Amino acid sequence: MAMSCTKSDTSTTDYIYEGHKYSWREDWRFSANAGVIVNSFASDTKLNLSLSNRWATLDKNDKYAVTTKFEHYLNYSTKRKIPITEKIFAFYSDKQQVLSINSTGFLWAETLPEFHLPTYDSEFLSLNDDYIGRKNTFMAISDDMYCLVPYLTTSYQPKFFIIKPDYHWQHGAVHLDANTDSAIVKTVSPAVPPNASSVYFITSYYHAFFVNLGHELFHIDSLGLVKKVLDKDIHQMVQLSDSLVAFGTNNQTYLSVDQGNTWQAFLNIPETNFIGTTAADYNFERINQHIIAYPKHNTGKLYHVYIKDNMFRADTIASDGVDKKNITSIAAFNNKVYVTTLSGLFYKDKEELLR
Repeated sequence: MAMSCTKSDTSTTDYIYEGHKYSWREDWRFSANAGVIVNSFASDTKLNLSLSNRWATLDKNDKYAVTTKFEHYLNYSTKRKIPITEKIFAFYSDKQQVLSINSTGFLWAETLPEFHLPTYDSEFLSLNDDYIGRKNTFMAISDDMYCLVPYLTTSYQPKFFIIKPDYHWQHGAVHLDANTDSAIVKTVSPAVPPNASSVYFITSYYHAFFVNLGHELFHIDSLGLVKKVLDKDIHQMVQLSDSLVAFGTNNQTYLSVDQGNTWQAFLNIPETNFIGTTAADYNFERINQHIIAYPKHNTGKLYHVYIKDNMFRADTIASDGVDKKNITSIAAFNNKVYVTTLSGLFYKDKEELLR
């Protein structure tokens, strides 16, 4: 397919695939060694990007800033998707067994709260994220900055840390206390069937968490209370107005209207909606009022998902430019929609997204 290069007003080169008028354009600043982007988060003022060995931001003037402060930790991110929220993000060093938490709004803090996880549980073995990998973040962060971290003990039993760093607000940003003695650290031991130790999905919803542990869905609150809420194999979840929709491996969806405390069978997705795959093979993100689905594994198409009443429909979105890329996240910022991949950053104007 022929390609042409044009120069934008922001001094970035747009590589436009001529096969489609609304193709995704590549930001040349994230090519070559900077091309591995594992996750993103858009606030009102900037787009945050976790790269394989550094952290980058774009502001509303398209100004690019980068730091290598976290290089020692972020070089592990090619196998682990780092969770990012408006207030904080977290990363983990396998070698040192340290979980570090940083403020999203204050990247250049001199010191960070670092939690040496075996200190809080002598039976700590490793993170329990083998089945999550790059599909989802390796842990979840709630709106009130509680972190749920799944791990395995030396006897291969699944447990969780609940960690909340101490902090204060300064100039509109969260500043974290590097002294972990003042932080909240708890351990949670859920009761699960024998040999059901793997975490297949983890997410937060306001002040609580949902975890697929051993092919069953559990609700965990910030106090560490655990409740099994659905005896189904859930691999994805998305908010729909005031409700939650969960996606099972059999193309069956489940609906909760009480913040995930109870669930009922909802819609069965026709196999024709996701070509050659099931809904469980996709991540679902809300972009403005739209639900966008992108593949967890390898490459594939983008979908615009409609869920209303008793109807489910997934329409393909023009994917020229990213259809052969491993997509890791999607975010809306500054009148553009950005797609991060393991080989670059791509974008298009918001009004072009569904065309």
